[in-house]
Amino acid sequence: MSTLSTQFKEKLHKLLPTRGALVVGVSGGADSVALLYLLAQLVPAAATRLRVVHVHHGLRGKAADRDLSLVVRHSQKLNLQYQLYYSDVAKIAKKKGVSVEAAGRLVRHDCFLDAARVSKARAVLLAHHQDDQIETFLLHLMRGAGPTGLSAMQANRAFPHPDAPQSLRLIRPLLEIPKRELEHFLRKYKIAWHQDQSNLNTTFTRNRIRHHLLPLLEKEYNPQIRTCLARSYEILAREDELLTKQTERALRKLGKLQQAKQIKINRTWFQRLPQAIQFRLLARVWESLCIPQKSAQHLNRLHKAIQGGHVGLSLPGVWFAWTRGETLHLAKRRPKGASPGFALPVRQGPGKNPKCLYGVESKSISVPKQVRKKNRRPTEILVDAKKWPSALQLRPYQSGDWMRPLGMGKSKKLIKKILSEMKLTNVQKKSWPLLAKGSEIIWVYRGPISERVKITATTKKALKIRIFPQTPEQGRIDPPSKK
Repeated sequence: MSTLSTQFKEKLHKLLPTRGALVVGVSGGADSVALLYLLAQLVPAAATRLRVVHVHHGLRGKAADRDLSLVVRHSQKLNLQYQLYYSDVAKIAKKKGVSVEAAGRLVRHDCFLDAARVSKARAVLLAHHQDDQIETFLLHLMRGAGPTGLSAMQANRAFPHPDAPQSLRLIRPLLEIPKRELEHFLRKYKIAWHQDQSNLNTTFTRNRIRHHLLPLLEKEYNPQIRTCLARSYEILAREDELLTKQTERALRKLGKLQQAKQIKINRTWFQRLPQAIQFRLLARVWESLCIPQKSAQHLNRLHKAIQGGHVGLSLPGVWFAWTRGETLHLAKRRPKGASPGFALPVRQGPGKNPKCLYGVESKSISVPKQVRKKNRRPTEILVDAKKWPSALQLRPYQSGDWMRPLGMGKSKKLIKKILSEMKLTNVQKKSWPLLAKGSEIIWVYRGPISERVKITATTKKALKIRIFPQTPEQGRIDPPSKK
């Protein structure tokens, strides 16, 4: 038995359930082929317990077909059952509006879950290794992650699919093993594998980290950088585990949150918690209540609301937060006298949502000469399609909102001042719809639009955006008077 096999056997003993079927994801690359052979060698009753799963993504043409054939040959050689899945990942990515890489991950998780259900498997095993861990650590570091993100991947966790049973585990037994050791194992025993050419494409950030950044760090800064980074994320993983336990302990004091329509948080009790636990607690509350679109910006606003005792705060979806005395309320309904909470993503086509005060629709049009005229309806705008930002929201005013109004160049203006100049009442200001990207406003309904999306002489394609009042459960907010 090789050194790698001995090391792997010790890890398996701690991770694997003692009985039940195991689904093994095998792509045909070095990592997954090595995992397959190690499992076949070391798992008791491997022929009856292991289920090999290969997903053909409908990408890379004949190369993907060769990968499938290789996985079938290895499975037959090892006398293992196998299940093949075919999917058009490019089509799914376009339909869902996500990257091909993200769509592929979703498809694989669907396939693994299906195979686990069919075989009544206890776990899904994947071949992520130490190099993957290091790349993930650097990816998350560049995005500004905290200890949870920087602790990288877990060796044993619940399977990350919304429809998966709680008992199904995702196990990564190779996380402590470098890729070079896996390839050495395959060469030693003359086991064939395929190199995925897409892993050489430096268009992807992960590949640039793998082929450019890590070699540079090893050569110019620290030859042992991989060992040092591995030590860092292991330390962070231990500390993250402690913080998670403390957060869960604090969370239990709030009672049952699943399917709750409202919760209350005592501000004095909350402010006595360590700040790290405060933000983690808010994140867990957000997730437990199924409030959409969680982000650091949203959590910061909610944290400031607790600290400062803000009267009202709109959250994504139909959620609203407000403070009354020493209590923060989070609810799906609006308290009397507070601004209604609504947020609606802006996409092409009709954007009706009965739980929002306003709807928004967008359609693409050509740009004839008459479009360039300044006259327009106050409820719609025409903007340059190429300059239109992604990830926009229709939402009410928030403190700190600003814009660069058309005609003012790079000069900024606070939305609070614009709403006052529009002679809106205080009630109208709290619910007036804005098209927003973060705290930058692209259009104030019935008011100015941003300089950044203006139509010019070179504009060839435009978007017509229209906002229209709706009648949600909270009640309709009337437009301003014409006086």
